[in-house]
Amino acid sequence: MYDEDEEREEVRINLYKCFEDNFFILKNLKRDFEIETTASTKKIIYYDSLGVKRVNLFSEFNNHNMELYKLISKVKKDAGIYDKFNTNKFYNNSGYVNFDTRKLFKKGICYKCDIKAAYWNTAKFFLSEETYNLGIKHKPERLKSLGVLAKKTQIQTYIKGELVLQEIKRGPYAYLFFQIAEIIDNLFKFAFDNGVFGYYVDCFFSDDLELTKDLISYFNTLDYNLTFEVVEYRLFSNQIIIDNKPYYIKT
Repeated sequence: MYDEDEEREEVRINLYKCFEDNFFILKNLKRDFEIETTASTKKIIYYDSLGVKRVNLFSEFNNHNMELYKLISKVKKDAGIYDKFNTNKFYNNSGYVNFDTRKLFKKGICYKCDIKAAYWNTAKFFLSEETYNLGIKHKPERLKSLGVLAKKTQIQTYIKGELVLQEIKRGPYAYLFFQIAEIIDNLFKFAFDNGVFGYYVDCFFSDDLELTKDLISYFNTLDYNLTFEVVEYRLFSNQIIIDNKPYYIKT
């Protein structure tokens, strides 16, 4: 119904409790509009008499984070530009986690390595330099702005105040998020196949110091920087606790 590339757009951020009042005004005026609903937000989208796209955003969060909304907008814009020229929209589902603890003692030390800003750095293939530099400074915001690409949204279309269509779908650039996840997952599968005993999202665990050093060097050649920690682990029948955090093991 609405063109996402519309240049003239104004966004107004409101408290979540104000949604019903705004909805009934447009419905009673028999306007054309859309409602987009996610787990924590609602949007009412319509065009005014001057052709300006109006987006009323209703958030459950009282402290509206303007940096987050700004970054989300920039990520979507970059994704849209990339999408126009990209023909590869295929991705495989990622596992995100795997452990093989059969050779470990009941307790001991291991080496924990995290990729710094893993998803954000992987997303450089479609992010502009300006967007990348803005997001690298704000960890919570950059994670959420990429996650928004993959979120499910309920869309309700109203014509002259009457509901005519209701559907649930992901955004057109969701494949980019899952391609990023697949790239990272393949990196950790490589580490796992070469001897680390486990990985979780963007972190791997090893009990072999030389292997750990080699993998860090390899990841560095791919422009990833990693943190390195020596931590304690305790192994149980269905989980391993590493650095006081439990990870469940498939049996």
